[in-house]
Amino acid sequence: MTNGVPHGGVLSPTLFLIYINDMKEELSRKVYPALYADDLALISSGEEKKTAKLRLQTTPDGITRWTDEWGLKIKANITAHTILSLSIKDQRAKLQVKNHTLEKNNSP
Repeated sequence: MTNGVPHGGVLSPTLFLIYINDMKEELSRKVYPALYADDLALISSGEEKKTAKLRLQTTPDGITRWTDEWGLKIKANITAHTILSLSIKDQRAKLQVKNHTLEKNNSP
């Protein structure tokens, strides 16, 4: 038996959203999800970059546990992060999913 829904099926997006509905319980406090089909964006803000980074790093750890439990796979090689800041300094963060450091993408 395999997991998933038919690619391109009319009901596939709805069934997928129902399937992952309880994943939101794995989100850190003050991390907000944005879902479109099978893409997930995690959004967090903070007065300090360290605060937002800590929130964002603990969330993928929880989502990774959830996906392992429910038989889904995260494509870490195509997962990226973007930092939006009012600071003129170059902002960097080292975020990881399954021991894979996420690339920084300024225009995802």
